[in-house]
Amino acid sequence: MFTYKVSAFVPEILYPVLYGAVALQHDYYKWKFDRQLVPLVKRRLAEMDAVGGASSKAGSGPPPDLLSYYIKAVSKSKDAKDRDPYVASARFSMILSGFSFATLSGALFAVLSKLVGRGEDIAVLESEAAGAVAKGEEWTAQSVASLVHLDSFIKEVLRHITFNGFGLALMRCVDAAEGIKLPRGAGTSGDIVLPRGTWVGMPVDAMHRDDSVFEAADEFRPWRFVELAQRQQHQDGEEELTKAFLRNSMIATTDEYLAFGRGKATCPGRFFASDVLKLWLAYIVLNYDIAAPAEAMPSDGGNVSMRIRRKRKTSAPPASP
Repeated sequence: MFTYKVSAFVPEILYPVLYGAVALQHDYYKWKFDRQLVPLVKRRLAEMDAVGGASSKAGSGPPPDLLSYYIKAVSKSKDAKDRDPYVASARFSMILSGFSFATLSGALFAVLSKLVGRGEDIAVLESEAAGAVAKGEEWTAQSVASLVHLDSFIKEVLRHITFNGFGLALMRCVDAAEGIKLPRGAGTSGDIVLPRGTWVGMPVDAMHRDDSVFEAADEFRPWRFVELAQRQQHQDGEEELTKAFLRNSMIATTDEYLAFGRGKATCPGRFFASDVLKLWLAYIVLNYDIAAPAEAMPSDGGNVSMRIRRKRKTSAPPASP
């Protein structure tokens, strides 16, 4: 991942030329995006106003999708600029392309690469997905939440993969006026103070692969977090296993699991990302066969090819981990 600022190597007098050239491709795709989305935003705003800001399952209002939820929030704003279709389109494109597709697509490729050659794991995931929602029924919040093995598989992928070449996926800035005094140990005397404004990089990859944090950390264990939840439920004597599953789900951040960050800047979109990833994986295992390429096993960021054919259905009993 290229993490350096190109502008650092360009004289300031050339900034207008540099930024103008870099923005050409962006402006072109924004024009294409607006051409499709702006009319839809205008229509959704009109529909939302017609039903008083509430979507209807009876079909009288806009469909209950992500755009409608965004338009519903926009319609409540007292600032007229927020209701401008072009402003709404630009902000929605940032939600999708800026914060969703770039990260989700990488995670999806990593999940798919881990599925290759894991027939038994695929059987477990397929059985769970099939049991969560009957054929022809729509997914609900409850049925998505019940996909604990899919959740564990995806969370383990996010833990096991390398975020980038430096392993510094989590960056935080010291905000306290008095700075932060480093604790004793870990190579420090305890007298080192990081002043306000200092940027600190957290070695996420090193923490995720630390055997003192995760048992056999270098090993990919798809049901690691399901088994952890089951052990905790047994030790704590909780009546509801769902509480232990939630505490160990991918949306639950800890000081050890940092895929979605930590602290005040924890990713607010992790709930949406979690649902998208689980629904995508459920659809894949229910509708497609997955085979390894003939030449070599794919890497986390490898390419994917598709052959269109009907999925082979089996009558095998539900698999268990």
